[in-house]
Amino acid sequence: NSQYQLFQSFLLRASSLSKMVVKFLRGYSLVFTGVMIRGTRSEMQGLVRRYGGAAPSSVGRLSPRRTQILIANPNELDPPTAKVQAALDAGWPIVSESWLDACLEVERILDLDEYLLSDSSPSPASSSSSY
Repeated sequence: NSQYQLFQSFLLRASSLSKMVVKFLRGYSLVFTGVMIRGTRSEMQGLVRRYGGAAPSSVGRLSPRRTQILIANPNELDPPTAKVQAALDAGWPIVSESWLDACLEVERILDLDEYLLSDSSPSPASSSSSY
């Protein structure tokens, strides 16, 4: 599919132009949850790192010095998975993969509003567990 091909072209571009890559994700931690449409979770994490971001595997490992965003498959929200619930409790924005695709296309951070999957309002029962 064309979205997967677009993602693969970003991977190829990132690997062949590593010295010329704009590190526009510096200062961001992007956590992935659910089945990714555009590539494997490992490929997506590698791409985030290539562009200067952190890509921990769990919500609990995020750095408070970074902007924290959960990239989720919409199916993960109803009912929310443990990782989604942890992000909701912490008030992190939850966006679709399309946000990352759009950012990669222009090599800069775009406004999250158009891509939000949840309002990310913290729930009263916060948990400190790692997911």
